[in-house]
Amino acid sequence: MRFALKDLSIVAMFTGVVCVATVILKIDIPATHGFFNVGDSMVYVTALLFGPVIGGIAGGLGSSLADVLLGFPFYAPGTFVVKGVEGLIVGYLGHKVRPKMEASVKWDALGVSLGVSLGGIVCYLGFTYYIGIFGNFVIEKIFWVVVATLLGISIAYFGISRRSMVNWQVVSIICGGTAMVLGYYLYETLLLPLIVPEWEIIAIAEVPFNIGQALIGLIIAMPIVRTVWRALPSLGT
Repeated sequence: MRFALKDLSIVAMFTGVVCVATVILKIDIPATHGFFNVGDSMVYVTALLFGPVIGGIAGGLGSSLADVLLGFPFYAPGTFVVKGVEGLIVGYLGHKVRPKMEASVKWDALGVSLGVSLGGIVCYLGFTYYIGIFGNFVIEKIFWVVVATLLGISIAYFGISRRSMVNWQVVSIICGGTAMVLGYYLYETLLLPLIVPEWEIIAIAEVPFNIGQALIGLIIAMPIVRTVWRALPSLGT
């Protein structure tokens, strides 16, 4: 992709949009010294509208800039990579792969595999780290089984059903969001303790918050992208 002046302008504009969306709502997470935000929504919007390169650059720059502005500079290097990869994945799947894989059996297999995998991961995390919080093991296990099953079935359905471009948005965002959750977990487990060794960091405690960020980002991004695509059909091709 050759960058023109227009592309640089879009990157600059949406870097600011991602940054503002990140700083507008901040909920601290003491276990990791991080924070919950809704900036992922604009990473998804940028990636789906303009593709993986612009989505990755604007997502990484805007999110890491927000970390610095909010007083979390120790997260900025990890955020630059994690949110950049998130935007790259969403933009590539939603903007590049979609036209090639529409009406393809491969897409069915991807949707089912993703649903089963993420459902299994959620069930494993729930059983491993979040059992015993409310004091009733049986009810808690049933809860996580139900959540994992519903998540898996929903994702598989969106993967198999090709009746609408919305399905591509959903699966693309879920893939990018999964990379974001995993990326922050690895950063907080492997690298952040080296940057701030005096802190106790419980990386697993942030996983539900990051899953929530991805889901809320999906809910916010989808109607925005669909509205823009209806108004400017060329961005959806």
